[in-house]
Order: sequence, then structure tokens, then C-alpha cells
Amino acid sequence: MKDLPEDFSAWCDREREAGRMADIDRGLLILTRRGQPQTGSEEETLLVLLMVAILSRARRDGHVLIDLDEVQHHPWVLSWKNRLPDPSRWEAILDAHPLVTGPGEGPSPFLYANRCLYFSALYRQESFLARSIRERLSLGAREPDARDQEILRLASGGVEDRRRLLEGALFRPFFLLTGGPGTGKTYTSAEILKVWKILRPEAHLVVATPTGKAARRFREALSLPEVDVLTLHRLLGISPGGASPGEDRPLVQDLVLVDECSMVDLSLMARLFRALSPETSVILVGDPDQLSSVGPGSVFGDLALAMSVEQKTRPEISRSFQVLTRNYRQDSWDDFGRLAEGVRQGDAGTVLEILASGEKSGPIRWIEPRTGAIREIGKTLIEAWLPVVESRSAEEAWEKLGQFALLGAVREGPLGTRTVNRLLRNHFENRSGCTRRFVPVIVTENSVESGFMNGDPGLLEMEGNTAIRAFFQGPGQTMRVASPLLMPAWEEAFALTVHKSQGSEFDHVTVLLGSESNALLSRSLLYTAVTRARKRLTVYASRGVLREALSNAGGRSTGLFQALLATGRKESAPG
Repeated sequence: MKDLPEDFSAWCDREREAGRMADIDRGLLILTRRGQPQTGSEEETLLVLLMVAILSRARRDGHVLIDLDEVQHHPWVLSWKNRLPDPSRWEAILDAHPLVTGPGEGPSPFLYANRCLYFSALYRQESFLARSIRERLSLGAREPDARDQEILRLASGGVEDRRRLLEGALFRPFFLLTGGPGTGKTYTSAEILKVWKILRPEAHLVVATPTGKAARRFREALSLPEVDVLTLHRLLGISPGGASPGEDRPLVQDLVLVDECSMVDLSLMARLFRALSPETSVILVGDPDQLSSVGPGSVFGDLALAMSVEQKTRPEISRSFQVLTRNYRQDSWDDFGRLAEGVRQGDAGTVLEILASGEKSGPIRWIEPRTGAIREIGKTLIEAWLPVVESRSAEEAWEKLGQFALLGAVREGPLGTRTVNRLLRNHFENRSGCTRRFVPVIVTENSVESGFMNGDPGLLEMEGNTAIRAFFQGPGQTMRVASPLLMPAWEEAFALTVHKSQGSEFDHVTVLLGSESNALLSRSLLYTAVTRARKRLTVYASRGVLREALSNAGGRSTGLFQALLATGRKESAPG
């Protein structure tokens, strides 16, 4: 059994202690080393191990691939630069390795294509998804007859842009609907579903979302009980005694509409398309500028960009693609609208100007880290949560629960959500007269049997340090009471990561970024955070941290955009 080279193993230990390498990365390196040929030189061995280490870390950071030209400047490569082969030989070394294959070759853990290294499974998912979407885009649309045209005219109110949107969503097998916060994505989606039912009353429609919270929010907005609204995991998951939907057992719905698509990773989206029958229409809805999924890929952003680029040369693409631009929630020229657009564009001057002009009691407030600032922000947080914690009833607490959100970039560290949750919990536990209180929580795993879904917000009623009852959203506007002992995994939710807040809106949002540089800071994270606020926004961040976030476009290394364009060029080529 071959072990890692001694000096490389020691280096891995140092990187792991520094938090730059995870146990799963090291485990993969050991498996890779065992599969390496005995004849390889030391420099070839080091190159392959380094590429695998970087690829493994990249996957944890949401990337699908590593580019051989870009990876030459990676800190891990630079630290071993003097002991690696010349970059001109890297491609040949990887291509000859027994654990690395090319497209269309036999099974292997890694795949090399277009000067990029992938995990083979992710490459297959990406290729399959690009091909599946292209096949749907190439299918002919059903032409509306006279009755259909009249229904479209009435449903659109005679507005031609609206009529074209509805026609594309109703008669084409694939449709993409994008737009920023407040542009009416949910309203438009609901209208599409309602007109679908008018045109085809017997049609089986389903709405799928990445989280249970998003499913409940959409269900309330839809008010159409004959349309199923459930999580993607539930739609695609294994039911007791049954098999998961797939190519040999496709979904039977006439339409699948997926909301909050920016949160859907590559693997889950590929699994959805693998489960679709050729007769099922698909509508994908989301905001491509929001944070990408937790898992690898930026599927919705890549898809929106590819269709935006291609419709310039292939006008027919525009029939399957619509961008909503009018903001119904905020005037595009008020401070909220200007701030969101400034963040989206990475315009630090505009963002800092708007934040700096905010008044202490105004709708937008900026608190810069300084002496006494943490006490000020702490007081703000306590005052914001006190009405919920000290509510006289669960109904009162629930009504106030959605009014405030405290959002952080990370879970760990001085301003991590775990730390802040612990500090606020301790404060309210020790507060005089606060023995009976309500604590905000969030479910962190799906439990189909008990009806809980990952992301469901709730309340725990506490007597001293004992949770006696749990409250969650029930059907409609009712409240569901549950035993804390029967709940799936959960955590306190005084503070949430920005990722967990996606799909939600709050009257007042406080964003905790502090003054420390962080690899997770990005334009999309800040954009997602500030656009959760409806009426008030408080930002606790240094000028430097804000500039860092705005300068980081936060793109992920994927091949989907290029794969979509490549398949599109093949289809449109003559002959």
C-alpha cells in the first residue's frame, strides 16, 4: 500500500491545521496515491496529487472544474513550484494517468477535457444537462389556436410583452424566467400556472423549490390548491416502497415549474432533467445575481447568461427566455433600488455614498466597526429580537418573527452565526423576568415522515432552559404545534447565514460583516443580503470589507456556459 510522500504528507497536515484543507481532501489524496503507477517520477506524482487536492477543495467551494492554465497561479502550486514538472508537460502527464480519462472513455474518478480537470461525475452531469436543455430548446412549440389566442389576450390585458411572455411559458417545452427582487417573479409564475389550468384543465402541474420554506411561501402566493407545491428533494426523492424518478420511471407531470433556481446545484438539476419525460414542459425561475447553490455549480446563472448571449444571434431563443426588469417593491431610483443595483454592478462609489448618507433613524443605516460600535450593534440586535422573545403568546411571536433578520456571511468566528446565536441566547436566558420566552429556530434537515423540511422557520417555547413546545407554519395561515422531542435536526435562528435567508424577505435586515477579510465575501453575497430588506437595512461592515465584497464577482469555474453555447452552435450549423 503506497503512502503519501513524507514531506507532502507533512505539508497536508499543516494545511489542514490552518483550515485550508479538509479531511475529505486528504482522504481523496490517499486513494489517489494508491492508484498511481509505480513507474511515475516524483515530480509527476506531486503534480497529480496537487491537482487532486486543488480539485477537491474547489468542489467544496462550489467549483465544477479547475483550469490548468489558471491553476498554475494557485498558492498550493506555487509552494511546490520548484519540484513540479514544466507546465508544458502537465496535460500529457494527466492524460496518461490511469485514474484520468477523457470524454467518452471508460469509467474513472477524474476526467480531463479542454485543458480542465473534473471529477468525472460532475463532468457527466454537466454534459447531460447541457444536452438536455438544448434538446428541449430545439423542440417545436405548440402553436396557439384561436381559443388560446383569445385567452392569452385576456390574461395579458392586451399588453403585447405580457402576451409574448405567457405564450412562451405556456406553449414552449422549456422556458427561463429571471428578474431581481420585487420584479414579480412569483406573481408572474402564479399567473402562468393559472392560465395553464384555464387552457388545459386536466393538466397535472407541480411547483418545486429547493427548500420547504420556499415551497410554503409559493403555496401561499399561489392560492391554487389543485397545483402541487413541494420541495425538489421530495419530488425526486425515494418514497417508502418505491423508486426514485429517473429515465426509466419519469415524472408524469405536464409541467414542472422550479422556483428559486439559483439555489439548485448541478447534481440536483441534472437529476431533475434525468427524471423528466419528453412530454413534460419545464419553467425555471430565479435571480441569477443571487448567491449560487451550496453545492457545486452555478447552473441558473450559467443558463441565463448563455441564453442572453445566444438570443442576439438566434432570435428564436427569446421566445423561451424572459427577463423581468420593473421593480414593483421599490422605486428603482430610491435608495434601496439604487443600492441593490450598485451592489449588483460592483459600483463601490455608489454603494458607499448611499450607505454614508443614511441617517441613524432612516431606512438605511451603516455602522462602521470602531470603538463602541459592537456595543451599539449589540443593543440594536437585542431591541430587534426582544418583541419576539418576550411575546405574550405564540401567535404574537409568530406574527413578529418575519419582521427582522440578522444575516452573517459565515457560521464560525467572532461574527459567525453560531457565535451570535450563542451570545443572544445567553443574554435572553440571563435576562431578569425572561424565564418564559420564545426562541427562533430553523430546521436543518428534511423529514418527510414528520412533515418538516430543511429551512422551515419555527419557534421554541422555553420554560427556563427547557423547550416545552415548538411552533411552525401549518396549512394556510394556521400554526402547527409539535413536540421538541419529535423534531428533526434544528438550530437557533437569531442569526442566519445569507445562504439560509434566500427566498425570504423581512421588514428590517441587519447584515453583519465586520472588518475582517473573508474568502466568502462576494458581490452576490452582499446583493442577496441587502435585497432581503423591505423597509429597513442596517449594515455593520468596514469600508474595506465592503470594497472587498464588491470587487469579488464570485464567479465559479464551470463548463456549463461553454457547453450550452457549443451544443447550440452544433444545432445551428448548416448541413
